[in-house]
Formats: sequence, C-alpha cells, structure tokens
Amino acid sequence: MPITVILGAQWGDEGKGKLVDGQCQEAQLCARAAGGNNAGHLVRVNGVSYSFHLLPSGLINPRCMNFIGSGVVFHVPSFFSELKELEKNLTAVHDRILVSDRVNVLLDLHIAVDGLEEEELGDAAIGTTRRGIGPCYQTSRARTGIKMTDVFHPEVFEQKLRRLADGFQKRFGELLEYDIEAELARFDEYRQTLSKYVVDGVAFMRSAQESNMKIVIEGANVRFSSYD
Repeated sequence: MPITVILGAQWGDEGKGKLVDGQCQEAQLCARAAGGNNAGHLVRVNGVSYSFHLLPSGLINPRCMNFIGSGVVFHVPSFFSELKELEKNLTAVHDRILVSDRVNVLLDLHIAVDGLEEEELGDAAIGTTRRGIGPCYQTSRARTGIKMTDVFHPEVFEQKLRRLADGFQKRFGELLEYDIEAELARFDEYRQTLSKYVVDGVAFMRSAQESNMKIVIEGANVRFSSYD
C-alpha cells in the first residue's frame, strides 16, 4: 500500500489541514513526521472547528490510528492540553494516539532560550513563534538534547537536563530565567501518564507498513521556510 505524504510547497497556509482531513477519511494511520506545536491545522467538520498543533489531524476519523514520529519536537504540556480539548467532541482520542520513543522533548528551557536568541539577533531576528522549536532542534542535532526514552530513566534525564541548562546558563548568564527544579518536578508527574502512549517508533512504523496499512504522513513544514 503506498504512503501519502502531504507537505506545503510554498510559504505555509496552503490548506494542508483540509487536504490531510480528506485523505484521512480512508486512512488507517496518520503520522506527524516533523515540526512541533508551532504548526496549526484548523479543520471544520459538521459545524465544529478542531484546532491541531502537535497532534495529527487524523484523530477526527474515529477509525484512524495516529502517531507522532521521531522527527517531531514534542512539548508534553501541549500534548495533554490538546488531547483534553479534542476529547470533548471526538471519540477515544487517548486510545488512538501513540508517540515514538525517539521524539525530541521540547523543554521550558528551550522556550526560554528561543526568546533570548531572538532578542540577541535584534533587527535580524527571525520572527519565530518563541515556542522553543529551533533551540530544541539545535540540541537534537548537537546530540545534547533529550529524547522521550530518556524521560523514563530519571537519573539519565536529570543528568542530561542539568548539563543542557548549565551550557545555556554559561551563554546567557542572568538573562536566562529558568527553574530547572520545577521542570524536573513536572516530569516526575508526567512520567507515568506518558508511558501508555510511548512505543518503539521504528518497530511501530515497520509493522504498519508490513501490515499494508493505508498511511498518511501529515507534514507541518513548507518548502520556502525550510532552512535546508
């Protein structure tokens, strides 16, 4: 079964959400492959509007499984808040979403750094959403970031987080307003709840393809705003 990949070929706002929704009517799996909660797909069905930022919009189809892949930068609070909003009108959303164990975890630290980097650039500022997307990808590429699998090993998670925070503290000094203890405490609360959603991402996608599932890849990215 071929895989349908939907990406923007211009600057964004091409109507990807509507196209994804149409393709997902017959899909068995809808997967997000990249991006974070800075994306925005608005889909209106039977007079009800659904706003998707981090979650795949295939959740509208009650027969469609949904997956957040390894290339996504994953903001945990946004994941839970978006699910809570969608469950008001959609069926079994918590049972139809899985997350790769290899996703890049987007921290409050990344959000704080995003704002500082924009201010540092001054008139040359990129104009980011200041949601930490860029800094999270930076730490991922530098191999200093945190993967979802690290979250389930508390000692490893804390060690990597403190090392990451120390590096940014050296760079920004007192300008960096970040409470590492509060972040650690939040993840202590998230850890158990998150576990039901997290799977081996590579094994899951391989199984889906071998099962000949009809798969839609929902792109959050657009050609002309891609750095590469």
